[in-house]
Amino acid sequence: MGRWIALVLMVGCSGAEPFDCAEVAIGTSDGGVDDCDRQACQSCVDACGADCVVLESYPPQYSCGAEGSWTVHDACPDWALPTTSR
Repeated sequence: MGRWIALVLMVGCSGAEPFDCAEVAIGTSDGGVDDCDRQACQSCVDACGADCVVLESYPPQYSCGAEGSWTVHDACPDWALPTTSR
């Protein structure tokens, strides 16, 4: 039996300013920000403010406990992992 360990990056703490989703969202190959991931992050910040945390997965999951959690698939149901062609 294996054990799974979830690594949680605390991006904010209670009473602090909400974090900037453009800084924590998935980056694009052209240096921009993935809009679907930014929207998922912003949903968490809108609902929970500084209590939002980023669960280290790919794509990231933005969570604030019982209030909810969001991923790119909530903002863009058809989102797919970025790929590159050779």
